[in-house]
Amino acid sequence: MNPDLTTVEGVREVMERSRTESEWSDNCDAVKAANSDSYPSFWFMEIILSGLAKRTANKWGGDAEMKIVAL
Repeated sequence: MNPDLTTVEGVREVMERSRTESEWSDNCDAVKAANSDSYPSFWFMEIILSGLAKRTANKWGGDAEMKIVAL
Protein backbone atom coordinates (compact mmCIF):
# COMPACT_ATOMS: atom_id res chain seq x y z
CA MET A 1 0.00 0.00 0.00
CA ASN A 2 1.32 3.43 -0.92
CA PRO A 3 1.47 6.06 1.80
CA ASP A 4 -0.94 9.01 1.68
CA LEU A 5 1.25 11.91 0.54
CA THR A 6 -1.17 14.47 1.94
CA THR A 7 -0.57 13.42 5.56
CA VAL A 8 2.39 14.00 7.86
CA GLU A 9 2.80 10.26 8.42
CA GLY A 10 2.70 9.39 4.73
CA VAL A 11 5.15 12.09 3.72
CA ARG A 12 7.58 11.19 6.50
CA GLU A 13 7.40 7.52 5.52
CA VAL A 14 8.12 8.06 1.83
CA MET A 15 10.88 10.61 2.44
CA GLU A 16 12.63 8.39 5.01
CA ARG A 17 12.71 5.57 2.44
CA SER A 18 14.84 7.66 0.04
CA ARG A 19 18.19 5.93 -0.56
CA THR A 20 19.73 8.30 -3.13
CA GLU A 21 19.58 11.99 -3.96
CA SER A 22 17.72 11.13 -7.16
CA GLU A 23 15.13 9.10 -5.22
CA TRP A 24 14.76 11.97 -2.72
CA SER A 25 14.11 14.35 -5.60
CA ASP A 26 11.56 11.98 -7.16
CA ASN A 27 9.82 11.63 -3.79
CA CYS A 28 9.74 15.43 -3.40
CA ASP A 29 8.08 15.65 -6.81
CA ALA A 30 5.51 13.03 -5.79
CA VAL A 31 4.70 14.90 -2.56
CA LYS A 32 4.26 18.15 -4.47
CA ALA A 33 2.06 16.46 -7.09
CA ALA A 34 -0.18 15.06 -4.36
CA ASN A 35 -0.53 18.52 -2.82
CA SER A 36 -1.58 20.73 -5.74
CA ASP A 37 1.99 21.19 -7.01
CA SER A 38 3.40 22.64 -3.81
CA TYR A 39 4.81 21.30 -0.58
CA PRO A 40 2.23 20.73 2.16
CA SER A 41 2.05 23.29 4.97
CA PHE A 42 3.77 20.91 7.40
CA TRP A 43 6.79 20.23 5.11
CA PHE A 44 9.26 22.67 6.65
CA MET A 45 8.50 21.66 10.24
CA GLU A 46 8.24 17.90 9.69
CA ILE A 47 10.95 17.34 7.07
CA ILE A 48 13.48 20.16 7.43
CA LEU A 49 13.35 21.36 11.04
CA SER A 50 12.85 17.88 12.45
CA GLY A 51 16.19 16.77 10.97
CA LEU A 52 14.60 14.10 8.77
CA ALA A 53 16.10 15.60 5.60
CA LYS A 54 19.57 15.71 7.15
CA ARG A 55 19.40 12.16 8.55
CA THR A 56 18.12 10.79 5.26
CA ALA A 57 20.72 12.63 3.15
CA ASN A 58 23.47 11.27 5.41
CA LYS A 59 22.58 7.77 4.15
CA TRP A 60 24.07 8.60 0.75
CA GLY A 61 26.79 10.95 1.96
CA GLY A 62 24.76 14.05 1.13
CA ASP A 63 23.57 16.96 3.17
CA ALA A 64 20.34 18.88 3.61
CA GLU A 65 21.82 22.32 3.13
CA MET A 66 19.74 24.61 0.96
CA LYS A 67 21.61 25.74 -2.12
CA ILE A 68 20.82 28.66 -4.38
CA VAL A 69 21.49 27.98 -8.04
CA ALA A 70 21.35 30.58 -10.78
CA LEU A 71 19.90 29.35 -14.04
